[in-house]
Amino acid sequence: LNPNPDENVRNANAERMAFKATRQLTVTGIYVVTARVLGVNYCVASYFNATIGACIPNAIVSATRSLASVSLLQGSGTVDAVAGDAVQVKVVPLDRYGNQVTFEHSFTELKYAMNVTMVESLNPAVPDGTIYIPDRPLTFNIADRSHGAFYSLTAAGLYSLAVDMLEPRWYTEQTYLVTRRALPINLVATVADVQTTEVLVPEATASAQHAVQVLVRDRYHNLVRTDLSASLAVHIVGPTVLTSEQGLVILERNDDASYNAF
Repeated sequence: LNPNPDENVRNANAERMAFKATRQLTVTGIYVVTARVLGVNYCVASYFNATIGACIPNAIVSATRSLASVSLLQGSGTVDAVAGDAVQVKVVPLDRYGNQVTFEHSFTELKYAMNVTMVESLNPAVPDGTIYIPDRPLTFNIADRSHGAFYSLTAAGLYSLAVDMLEPRWYTEQTYLVTRRALPINLVATVADVQTTEVLVPEATASAQHAVQVLVRDRYHNLVRTDLSASLAVHIVGPTVLTSEQGLVILERNDDASYNAF
């Protein structure tokens, strides 16, 4: 090397250098790589800008392939929700080092599918084990480089939200499961609806005390489990009018979220 003492920075591309340095970089970005030899800085994998007297970064480190086990599941559809609400789940692809994958084969080949299964139902119309949403594809969004979908559930209970990462088999249209990530989702009833709320009146005799059972339900027939004792009133109308506001009807909340009035 014959460095010019009048220059502080030289372009290493113009020189034949007999040195080699290696380093594994795990964070994506654009880097400046320089070498300092005999007190002189050389631009390596970048170029020297004489106007500003500095190396301009152009060594690009890109993300490696997506890894579903570390990719992010985000959105309102990954947490507990209310019956009838439209929620979203999306996958942000990350590589093994946690870098977001922004330019990769996965945008055209890598596929995600969502499955939602009822685990513990609180709605008698939907038994445990019901697959509520089977294999719904997640759509790629160019704006934030994510794959996502909207969904809505109406039966209260505990669900399992599973997102599968699928890859194509070479030269076929079939895919195979690479990995699955599952999350528990609790779905609770929405607001009470008088159209679906049930009042069960037993056959009564004048000499015995009988309880009227009230089942407060939402529009999807889910039992509303929020304690409504302070806002619920029962009126018994006959030859006389008896109301819970007057204290003439006693209202009690049961462990199963139903109410007894007597």
